[in-house]
Amino acid sequence: MLNSSNCSDVRLAKELLIRAPFGKGKSAGAKLLQEYLWVNGIKPTIDGDWGPTTQHALNAFCAAKGVKPVATADQAMMDLLAQPLLRAVAAISPQADLPASIVKYAKQHLAEHPIEINGANSGPWVRLYMAGNEGAQWLWCAGFVTYITAYCSGLHGVENPVPRTFGCDALAKKAKADGRFRQKGTLQPVPPGSVFLLPSKVNAADWVHTGIVLSDNGGTLLTAEGNTDANGTSNGFEANSRMRAARGLDIVLT
Repeated sequence: MLNSSNCSDVRLAKELLIRAPFGKGKSAGAKLLQEYLWVNGIKPTIDGDWGPTTQHALNAFCAAKGVKPVATADQAMMDLLAQPLLRAVAAISPQADLPASIVKYAKQHLAEHPIEINGANSGPWVRLYMAGNEGAQWLWCAGFVTYITAYCSGLHGVENPVPRTFGCDALAKKAKADGRFRQKGTLQPVPPGSVFLLPSKVNAADWVHTGIVLSDNGGTLLTAEGNTDANGTSNGFEANSRMRAARGLDIVLT
């Protein structure tokens, strides 16, 4: 089992650190426990109060994992609850080049289906991609993209081709300065591992969403995106793979 003590993400490891076991009653630990139960698809009320409902939810989680029910949470239980995030950030072997590693690592994150929890742009997954930030104003599509590119750049020992940022416009500005920006319709096919930027319908110099290109299938891109939904909006609730027409997207080469 993966554990937080050797997690490469320092902020996540700190979030998961349990200095002393805690149990029933109101506490920050109880709220964290409730959030991570949601990460695993078990959904008690998130109110920071470990009562009968939270205990029932924890019992259900323990039963699903084949472990003995507990009335307190310690480090081992927190690590068990955090397995989806720990699997997402687990180390990968460097691929043939940076774009190939970006594709592999993005797919690893998608496999755990990151979602918002306890409100818009909130919860453990959002905090992961947004360096601990969360809340309605923290749209996280760029955080998702640049978290993945930052890790893979470090893996290859090269400069991150896009800045570690939370804004699409900052991505575009840096890409233009570095000569990595390609205007929509000018690049065929789009290389896997590239980053796409969705221009605003009102202002082509404003970008409202971003994601990673997994493949180009004759002008239809398979993507990995955070903060999206079934309609492909720029403020959805999950990370998922979508299909998008390449002709409507600006591209950043990695």
